[in-house]
Amino acid sequence: MRNDRGRLHNPTDFKLPSNTRSSSNKYDKPIRAVPKQDAEDINSDSAAHDPSEFRYGTQPREPSQPAGSRSSEAEQEVFAQPPPSEPLPDLRNGIPADYDPDAKPQKPLPDLTQGIPSTLDAELRQASRRGRASQESLNITEEAADPQSPEHSDRGGDGLPRSSYVSSSDRRRSKLTRYFYIGLGLGAVSYGLYMGRDWTEKEAEVHKDISNGYTPGLIYQRAMARFGGTMSYYKDPVTKKLLPDAQLMDPNMPPFTLVVGLEDVLVHSEWSREHGWRIAKRPGLDYFLKYLSPYYELVIFSSQPSFTVDQIHRKIDPYQMVYPLYREMTVYEDGGYVKDLSYLNRDLKKVVVVDSDPHAVRKQPENAIILPKWTGDPKDTTLIDLIPFLENLANLGYQDTREVLKSFEGKNIAEEFDRRQKLLRERFEAQQAEKRKHRKGSGFSLGSIFGSKPKAQDGMQSIHDAEAEGKMYSDIIRDRGHEMYQRLNKHLEVEGPKIVAEREAMEKKMQDEAMASMKSGMFGWVGGQAKKE
Repeated sequence: MRNDRGRLHNPTDFKLPSNTRSSSNKYDKPIRAVPKQDAEDINSDSAAHDPSEFRYGTQPREPSQPAGSRSSEAEQEVFAQPPPSEPLPDLRNGIPADYDPDAKPQKPLPDLTQGIPSTLDAELRQASRRGRASQESLNITEEAADPQSPEHSDRGGDGLPRSSYVSSSDRRRSKLTRYFYIGLGLGAVSYGLYMGRDWTEKEAEVHKDISNGYTPGLIYQRAMARFGGTMSYYKDPVTKKLLPDAQLMDPNMPPFTLVVGLEDVLVHSEWSREHGWRIAKRPGLDYFLKYLSPYYELVIFSSQPSFTVDQIHRKIDPYQMVYPLYREMTVYEDGGYVKDLSYLNRDLKKVVVVDSDPHAVRKQPENAIILPKWTGDPKDTTLIDLIPFLENLANLGYQDTREVLKSFEGKNIAEEFDRRQKLLRERFEAQQAEKRKHRKGSGFSLGSIFGSKPKAQDGMQSIHDAEAEGKMYSDIIRDRGHEMYQRLNKHLEVEGPKIVAEREAMEKKMQDEAMASMKSGMFGWVGGQAKKE
């Protein structure tokens, strides 16, 4: 066979090294025989390269490399590393004498039975140090032309610009995004120009202050006016007339309108884990509505949607004495719903609104009576205490209710009205005492001859007779109010069930018509209409 020098090996040339001795221990023998010439080369290389004389910056000779040959410069640079802080021990001559097997390492070894430790913290600290080192330094000794680190430069570590590291899909996505925003901008401009077109005949009648033309100012004004009209769909009431025209209603309808809020005025709702939602009627609610119905056109105005409070209205007003209004009839303004009375289709001089939210009546505060919110107190008497004032307001013939309400501004209306009534009663009693002193005759009258007293046309006591009995005009109004309340109760006892039945029949008819319309819409496209039952 041939060795690495290219000559044939003679079996007789194989000799054991000189330091090999025969022994009975099989482990003392070499694993394989080493040729004599190779053994001499190994011994010479070992003597020439003593580890204690090794210096960094030179490369040890490979076994296949001939002795005396020099490594290349690139290979020398690989080994040109700084020496370690401490020289490694030479273990060829045995274990050093100062070796301590019980010595503990400077840092405890990690417990690998609990898993491999995370290197995240060390990596974050290293990244933080690199970031601080890459910041602009204030050291004036640094060279101005020092290259920046690849992390904070506009080029990568290999000298290529950062744009070279963006994938083709990212470039395509970025391009599509730019096209999208360009198209969006062009569409917005086109839509603005379309909204700024000239008025039609109907629009010109509404917007008389903005003329037609294609100057930038006029286009902008028309566009903003149309945008405002679009937003009014969400902010303004669904109709400009919340109540039907007065001339189309009952001619005996009262001339005054009383608008009462629902939430925390007539009812109070609360939720508990034990009972869920519960709704309570304010004490005196039924009496309040029945008593004032002959004097006022009653309206209950709620800030909640119709589908939420419709059943509450049915419970409060089963006989349809009250006109209901819902959130759809309000104006959204400054984060809340406003009950704008200008849409009510009534003369504001004859309108009174009772509510607990000042924001809801901010459009017409001069028409408003603000009550404290009712929180469910069963002993509350606010509605009952307010009846005398509202009753006299409707019967004393005032032309503008706002002037009366202004005289009670900043005061509790029920208490102030009671105080004024007491002062009037004291004056009235003093006047009656004076009249009795100067009265002449025996009190003979035509009515005494027939044994009866004349009455008013409606069957109630006349004002003249009431004053003769020492009653004030407010007492007469109160007596008339009680009489009309009793008549209304008797009427509802007889006609009430009929009114409820008619209402239910009408609702059932409307539901059937809506169902038939829905069926015709669903099945009409297949060529046939739903059969009417």
